[in-house]
Amino acid sequence: MLNSKLGNMKNIKLSAFAILTTICIFACSGTTTSNGGNESASNGSSAASSDVIGDMYFEFKTNTNSNLKASEKMNIQIDTKMYISAKGDTRMEMSTETSYNGKNASIPLVVIGHSDKPTESVYIDDETKTYSVNHFSDSEITQGLKKQTISVTKIGEEKILGFNSVHARIVTKEFAGTYVEQVDTMDIWRSNDVPVVASVKNMLDHFETKSGSGLFSPDVVSQLKQMGCEGFMTKMEIHSEKSTVVEELVKVEHRSFPASMFEIPAGYKEDKSGM
Repeated sequence: MLNSKLGNMKNIKLSAFAILTTICIFACSGTTTSNGGNESASNGSSAASSDVIGDMYFEFKTNTNSNLKASEKMNIQIDTKMYISAKGDTRMEMSTETSYNGKNASIPLVVIGHSDKPTESVYIDDETKTYSVNHFSDSEITQGLKKQTISVTKIGEEKILGFNSVHARIVTKEFAGTYVEQVDTMDIWRSNDVPVVASVKNMLDHFETKSGSGLFSPDVVSQLKQMGCEGFMTKMEIHSEKSTVVEELVKVEHRSFPASMFEIPAGYKEDKSGM
């Protein structure tokens, strides 16, 4: 049992990549940026309220707890660092700590993407000095996804990390075949005050409109926009019978990154077997 839960590092890497790519990368819409600034925006929205060009750093913390019997409980803690260059290239560094039945596993993950290749990402494995190129499409994001929206409700407006955020609640049914597998309640906070490079914003808008970010049905997107719940995700909670996921934006800063951060390191070989 332990081997099936923790021993297969490849499956855990795939799961972490899918979850965080969906939550962190495709959870943004409606934010644009255009002018420069180097001041920190980590403690509020004053710097972010004006248009911004420049490299941006984001940091998220995610906690996942299974709602299962004690012998099957699994906890996952993920620290995610996102680097977005002024031209729209991205780098995501994830540190995942998994605990199951008293056993722990630590998994690092680095993914880079380029603005001129919006349907491609590259997984960097520093341990083996290899990289894997991954291609995806709108249909692949929602492959196997069967969700029915029950309700979409605006809860209110709050400040998260100093950014004005609109809080909405989405309740959906998730299907396994023709049967309802579970009901998910998602609380999501979004802010237009968080600065995001325009080219990245446009890509994210496209994927969300087509796929609902993989988190909910595409019909929810327009409802959220009508409520003003748009822009960068500052917090999210997902509650179901099986698990609870809480993710929150904990840092936003203007920084300057070398171009090499968004490139495959010299000497790394391609692993064509996939992640």
